[in-house]
Amino acid sequence: MGKRCFISLDISDEEVRESLEKEQEKLSEWGNNSLTNPENFHITVNFIGEIDEKEISQITASLNSLEAEKFGVKVKGLGAFPNNDYIKVVWAGVHDKDAKTEKIAGKVRSKIPEKHVQENDFHPHITLMRLKNIGYEEKQKLQEYLEKKGEKEIGKVQIDEIKMKESKLTEKGAKHKTIYKKTLNEN
Repeated sequence: MGKRCFISLDISDEEVRESLEKEQEKLSEWGNNSLTNPENFHITVNFIGEIDEKEISQITASLNSLEAEKFGVKVKGLGAFPNNDYIKVVWAGVHDKDAKTEKIAGKVRSKIPEKHVQENDFHPHITLMRLKNIGYEEKQKLQEYLEKKGEKEIGKVQIDEIKMKESKLTEKGAKHKTIYKKTLNEN
């Protein structure tokens, strides 16, 4: 049986994680929701899906040749997928100078077999909450809150590693385990 895997950039800064947790406390007031475990805060570069050990070895060997420098990002604003009218996921935005997050995502995706590359547009974010359902009035309050927080800066994070993680789904949420990491070059 394979492993459910993805490639990520972790959010390791404690102050930013604490700020994101505070946002989660407020967000948890709305709807039937599932909060992301703060230990799991990350930017998904590419969700791979189920792969076997051979494919894991091939992908990690390919990632070893990836050349990229460490860089900083701003965690800024809150938003929703697919949109604010139909909220399934609430996220914190990730912004950086020179689109380095998007560039590293492109480099990573070029190292992964095509059948495992996500075809959607890359939108760097940190998932804070998944909504199962929400009432009309609650949704209006959540929409107002997201608009109010739309451009608020949460903090800055240094990105210095790329990781491949295994994700095991449980009743209490996803459990992530790092199975590969690559330290980025000094700039």
